[in-house]
Amino acid sequence: MSGDNGIIIDLDIKGLDESYRAMAQFDEIAQDELTKALTKAMLLGERSVKKAAPVLTGRLRSSVAGRTTSALGYEVAGVLATNVTYGGILDQSSRTHYRRGPNAGNPTLGWFSETLRARKASMAKYFHEALRWVRIRLERLAGQ
Repeated sequence: MSGDNGIIIDLDIKGLDESYRAMAQFDEIAQDELTKALTKAMLLGERSVKKAAPVLTGRLRSSVAGRTTSALGYEVAGVLATNVTYGGILDQSSRTHYRRGPNAGNPTLGWFSETLRARKASMAKYFHEALRWVRIRLERLAGQ
């Protein structure tokens, strides 16, 4: 084809520059909100596991703790564990260790792992809320 038969269309998209600016901060905003959610989820898990611990007081119960292990962009990771060796043994054993309290006479199997599984949906709500806040914060930045 010879000549200039093309069509030129100019578009002016309002808010595009603001959207690009907001997206540049996505990793920082996502990391902030997801780290908060992880902290809340681990605290819920920690409280739940401590309540289910096969002892009412003592070293095992006080050893259950969570912490954020890494936060890189929108990827966050954490660990909720006990550093007491027999905690894992009791979690995998059907041995009866509860001597007093509401679980007296029950086996200890799953006191840690099953308690966390039972709380999974409740813990996930914190992450759904975090993603909602990521969206809100990005929209606010784009609207400036």
